[in-house]
Amino acid sequence: MVSRSLLFTAAALLLVSPTTAAPPIATLQDVINRLTASCQESVGVLDSFQTIISGQDMLKDMLTALQQKVTPAPAVCPDGWTRHLDSCYVIPPAKSAWHGAQHHCAALDRRARLASVPREAMDFVRELVAASPADGVWLGLLKLASDHWVWMDGSRAVLTAGDFSQGEPSGDGPCGHLFGPGDSLQRTGLNDRVCDFKLHYLCQIELN
Repeated sequence: MVSRSLLFTAAALLLVSPTTAAPPIATLQDVINRLTASCQESVGVLDSFQTIISGQDMLKDMLTALQQKVTPAPAVCPDGWTRHLDSCYVIPPAKSAWHGAQHHCAALDRRARLASVPREAMDFVRELVAASPADGVWLGLLKLASDHWVWMDGSRAVLTAGDFSQGEPSGDGPCGHLFGPGDSLQRTGLNDRVCDFKLHYLCQIELN
C-alpha cells in the first residue's frame, strides 16, 4: 500500500511557502519515484488478492461438483414410479429381452434394477402388472441349474406351485416373468421363458 509518510512528504514539498526556496528537483524526483514504486507494489498486491479470490471461487465450484457426485440420491421415488413399502416400481412402455431389461432399468435411474420382489410385496406387484396392458413382465427372477429360483439381489426366491401359472414352470427357459392382462390365453401367475424373448419389464429402486 502507498505509505502515508510518502504522501505527507510530497505534500510538504509541494505546499511550500512563497518565501521559502523551492525544493531541489532531485528531491522532488526522488519522492515521485518512491511514490510510483509504492503504487506499483500496491497494484501487485491487489492483483494477488484478486488471484486468490478467483482461486477460492474455482475451488468452491469444484467442491460443489464433487459433492453432487458423492451425495446419495434422496430416498424418494422418481416421478411416474409407484412406491410400496421401501421400494419404487415402474413398468416402462418399451419391451426388452431379460438381460437388456437390467440395463434399461439402470438407464432410467442409477439406483434401479430389474425387480427382486420380496414375498410381502408379491401381491402388490401382481396388481401392478394386472393394471398394465402388458402381455408379460420380466422380473429379476432367474432359475439356477439346481432348479432353485433366485432374485437379482442374490436372495433365494421362496415360491410355491400356486405362484406359477397352471402347468408352469415347464422348463422353457431360466428367466422368470409374470403374465399380464394382455396375454392371448389370459394366463396369470409366474412363468419360465427363454431370456431372449422380448417382454415388458418391472424396474425397482430400493430406498433403504
